[in-house]
Amino acid sequence: MTTNDAPDPHSDRYRGQRALFIINPVAGGLPPRDTLERAIESAAAEFGFDALIEQTAGPGHATTLAAQAERDGLPLCFVVGGDGTFNEALNGLTTTDLTLGLIPAGTANVWAKEAAIPRRPLAALRAQLAAGPIEIDCGRAGVSAESRRFLLMASYGLDAAAIAAVAAADPRWKRRFGRLTYLVGGLRTGLHYRGFEIEIAFGDAAPVPLASRMLVIGNTRSYGGLAAITSQASAVDGRLDCVGLRGNGLGRNLAAIPQVLFQRHLRAGNVLFQRAQRIRLLSDAPLPPMQVDGDAIATSAAELKIEPAALRVLVPGAAAPVFQPLPPSSAGHPSG
Repeated sequence: MTTNDAPDPHSDRYRGQRALFIINPVAGGLPPRDTLERAIESAAAEFGFDALIEQTAGPGHATTLAAQAERDGLPLCFVVGGDGTFNEALNGLTTTDLTLGLIPAGTANVWAKEAAIPRRPLAALRAQLAAGPIEIDCGRAGVSAESRRFLLMASYGLDAAAIAAVAAADPRWKRRFGRLTYLVGGLRTGLHYRGFEIEIAFGDAAPVPLASRMLVIGNTRSYGGLAAITSQASAVDGRLDCVGLRGNGLGRNLAAIPQVLFQRHLRAGNVLFQRAQRIRLLSDAPLPPMQVDGDAIATSAAELKIEPAALRVLVPGAAAPVFQPLPPSSAGHPSG
């Protein structure tokens, strides 16, 4: 029931259905097992579905479990983990027949912040199940069989190098210090990272040069839960927002931090900003390191594209600007 005692239009959506819960047992913020189990049991009884619980056995297993759930015709799957596990699950889906939800249990929990999903397990389940599903866009990095979907962002350069360094370090540091681990990793990497020079093409337009230390292609707005680099992105407008910090000197990039914090960077001359359905990176040298949704990947993709309305998710905060369409004419300024 809602606060005004009106019938909840979504309360019976999954009644009599099966719902899969994919749990990442090594997630940094995983709630106690008994707390999690009680929350799942309570939500299952309240909304009338049968809960199936699977634990991931290692990297990539969430992709396999979500794909099998889709093949089995399950209508609903909750991921218990962070942005990386959620990314794995959505990469297992090929249709919008299965709806994804999240119980936040990661380091940054960026998607939970974007979608206004509460942290506590039972509150997270109730808020999402009461809100009902919406269809949103996904990005895709790469064009081959090795391509990978992303929900939040893909980026190249300094942050990807820092994320790779954190991934290679002792995982106990990440579990103990959370987002601070990435901040320290970024500062240490930034002292010696030299940046890159590429050309970047938006759609069928002629490529433009970019010398940079960091390039972010966002489908949503929040970056790491700390700042909004792609601060005007929409997850339902059928486009990706591209933001590149011009210049590969450390001092120039540090000067851009206040612009980002005060949301003045998208019209600044030292920032490339453009929206497009397809983005290509051109370079004679190897492409800079890349990460998607907070996880470093082995081979940087030279092409990214949008997949409109490709994913069905439960979003309590669907009224937020990031889930509203933008005017078709809002493009950006590739030449600065």
